[in-house]
Amino acid sequence: MRQASGAKFPFVSDADGKLMDLLDVRHGKGRVDGVDIAQSASFLLSAEGEILWYKLAKNYRHRPLPEEILQVIDQRLSP
Repeated sequence: MRQASGAKFPFVSDADGKLMDLLDVRHGKGRVDGVDIAQSASFLLSAEGEILWYKLAKNYRHRPLPEEILQVIDQRLSP
């Protein structure tokens, strides 16, 4: 996926759900067929992998606007 898209950042696969549990974003039986899924969430990580900011959405339709994320980046990463 990374190579096909030309992305300059790593992708994460969480087939067994360990990362969902670590980040506490598991939505139990959230899929129509009763399978657990990840709650919609956005994370800003440092180069060292530290969580600098996160936002959990009420549902998949509510996500932070790009302007909100850019403001957080400016606040957290500006010298």
